[in-house]
Amino acid sequence: MSWKGVTVMDQRVRFIAEYLKGYFPFNELCFQFSISRKTGYKWVQRYEEYGIEGLTDRARRPHTCPHKTDIASRYLLGCEGHDAISLEQTKRYFTKLFSDYGLPWRIRTDNGVPFASNAIARLSTLSVWWIKLGIYPEQIEPGKPQQNGKHERMHRTLKKEATIPPEKNLTAQQQRFDAFRGEYNTERPHEALSMKTPASVYVASPRTMPKKLDHFDYPYHFEVRRVSRNSGIRWRNRWVQVSSTLAEEYIGFEEIEDGIHNVYFCDLLVGRFFEEQLKIRDVIERVPVRQSIVECGNPRTRRIVSPMYLE
Repeated sequence: MSWKGVTVMDQRVRFIAEYLKGYFPFNELCFQFSISRKTGYKWVQRYEEYGIEGLTDRARRPHTCPHKTDIASRYLLGCEGHDAISLEQTKRYFTKLFSDYGLPWRIRTDNGVPFASNAIARLSTLSVWWIKLGIYPEQIEPGKPQQNGKHERMHRTLKKEATIPPEKNLTAQQQRFDAFRGEYNTERPHEALSMKTPASVYVASPRTMPKKLDHFDYPYHFEVRRVSRNSGIRWRNRWVQVSSTLAEEYIGFEEIEDGIHNVYFCDLLVGRFFEEQLKIRDVIERVPVRQSIVECGNPRTRRIVSPMYLE
């Protein structure tokens, strides 16, 4: 794999992004990035310990890592009830959270709507927006909620204390959510925090929400294509299907072997393109997409709840 024109930090971030997807065996991944297994394990260890900042040169790495503190603090940034699953409402609320608390480096979610889809790389319209903001969408494996254990534990507590029995209307229910969030963050000590409250240890991200999205520049050795409204591209005057979630977005092709290309959307590896077949193969297995609904006792007063941790 050629890395001419790509910074060392770019290389490390891409390595970790592909490692987290788990698509390639570790040996093959290190070979593609022209690094030894020892170096690969070192980058993984630094990432797991310090997050993205751990991938910078040690001499320049900060002693504190604000964006990682979000995970450790258990701080509940937001909890809003919706009458139905709505991309518009969800995006509006995330915009508010990003403006108030800064941009995280990654967001871990389940595989439900609107966080994921059956499209290539499980990308949804929401996660495409996150990627353009420089946020890595990290999805747990299907059927393994323990991979998001901290959130699941908080969610069980929320459901028990703030939804049973449910309120008569959404306004009253939201007041109950707000009260729960205030108590959870500022009054309730956590054993994992040495009996401190989340608010006492939480540090906001220094990454500010941009007023407009910047154009992503692919390395010069990539071939770049704009996905049409019909969800595909032209390759040597022939049609290649991509994904409706990437319609009108630019994607990059990096040739790794003759006629075989890794396909990127911004920094995220989404597939592998085979010229002979004119087909992009997904980097991950397609899985059914479910809708996450919190049953608030009475089905008639069912609410969609969006509690979330930004990491």
